Amino acid sequence: MRSARWLLAPLALFSLACSGVSPGSEAARTPAPDLTPVLGQWDGEITVGAARIWFIVDCVEDDGRLECTLDYPDAGLERQPLSEVSFVSGRLHFELEGDFGVAVWDGELRRGVVEGDYEESGVSAPFRMRRHPIGPAETIYLDYLVEEVEFASGDFILSGTLTMPLEGAPHPAVVLLSGSGPQTRDYGPGVFPMFRIMADHLTNNGIAVLRYDDPGAGSSIGDPLDVTIDDRIGIISAALDLLLDHDRIDSSRIGLVGHSEGGTVAPRVANQSEHVSFLVLVAGTALTGGEIIRHQNEVILESQGLTGEELSEQLDFVDVVREAVETDTGWEEVEREMRRLLYESIERMSLRERALITDDDAWVDAVAQAQLATLRSPWYRSFYVYDPAVALAELAVPVLAVFAEHDLQIPGQPNEAAMRKALTEAGNPDFTIVTVGDTDHSFQGDYSDTLLEQYDRLEYEFAPGFLDTITDWISGRVREA
Repeated sequence: MRSARWLLAPLALFSLACSGVSPGSEAARTPAPDLTPVLGQWDGEITVGAARIWFIVDCVEDDGRLECTLDYPDAGLERQPLSEVSFVSGRLHFELEGDFGVAVWDGELRRGVVEGDYEESGVSAPFRMRRHPIGPAETIYLDYLVEEVEFASGDFILSGTLTMPLEGAPHPAVVLLSGSGPQTRDYGPGVFPMFRIMADHLTNNGIAVLRYDDPGAGSSIGDPLDVTIDDRIGIISAALDLLLDHDRIDSSRIGLVGHSEGGTVAPRVANQSEHVSFLVLVAGTALTGGEIIRHQNEVILESQGLTGEELSEQLDFVDVVREAVETDTGWEEVEREMRRLLYESIERMSLRERALITDDDAWVDAVAQAQLATLRSPWYRSFYVYDPAVALAELAVPVLAVFAEHDLQIPGQPNEAAMRKALTEAGNPDFTIVTVGDTDHSFQGDYSDTLLEQYDRLEYEFAPGFLDTITDWISGRVREA
């Protein structure tokens, strides 16, 4: 789920538009004497104050020339062709043209890590890239069938991957449901391919898995800011129909595994469909979107050191936004207050952070423009007012709910309590609630701190026991079916 860090994560500064440079153009090709050190896939981060922006760069050699593409996983953008690419004397350079001008990366490769400077729209920031340890998606598939699929729901056209065991058909199956925002089928906070790893593990344990690109991400078609909760439910229902029509899938043993917002909408789908036989809610919510946003802001701002008047001022702004979202009035006040707080945040920055912003007005305009577009979108309002407790209180199918001890985006304690209350009131005879210690919203292992920017620093693996907990629970339910 995307955090509501309105004054903490200026994602809009980093080009989210296609570059318009074709991969085969001369601008995308620059000769390099020895390209071997930079070939392959790299995970990167751009650091602006307390905010981190994740990206992926993939470099290949074609006829002695270097060609690179860039992904923004959090924005659902993939394979953006880069221009002015060069690797000379240990320095890697590439550029991307977007909504806010040309973004430029220039760094030095040293001991397998590229570090350097990023510049765009009046902002200078350090960036760092390291090699992706997992490799291309196709290399993880070992002993099972892989089928590329496509399905439609309304005006949305979804592309996905269905993985199935080689033997034992018809198989039990799950649909993986991502969190907020346009996510690719591999999905994960930052660059951690959460769903790809989950699909691999489940399929190797006898459970077929369907995962897909959200509208506006990967190969799927649709505007992500137009995707309301009702639209998501329609898309999930269409994904279920695909499985029901597949001759290798057992229609009586299909479940939903939802992470974050995916776990929020899954109960409603289960109540509407007779074909959902179990649910796994991973960091799912039991509070309204508005309550979640309030909790997120409070714990995230506190984790970044805000206290007293500064914290109260930011939380007061959250309440101003709540009123505007719920009533669709007062947006002028929201924009005024947002800009005021953004300018004040610049004054509170350290000298090093302050030096990264070379044009205050351009920075404030870019952040405010992007955040207002999100706040006024159909997706945001539908999430904000949606109350998952209503659907939870009607659930009759088995439920596994998994929370993370140090989750800043879906705080475990209030959501766990609300979910237990709703499922108990529903009289659900088979629900299990588990909290995984020493981990966060991504359920990655080796938890080290409580800041969101840690995602990219952790190893590309889940916390010990996380996958086994889910797999064993599902296996027990599908065996009983």
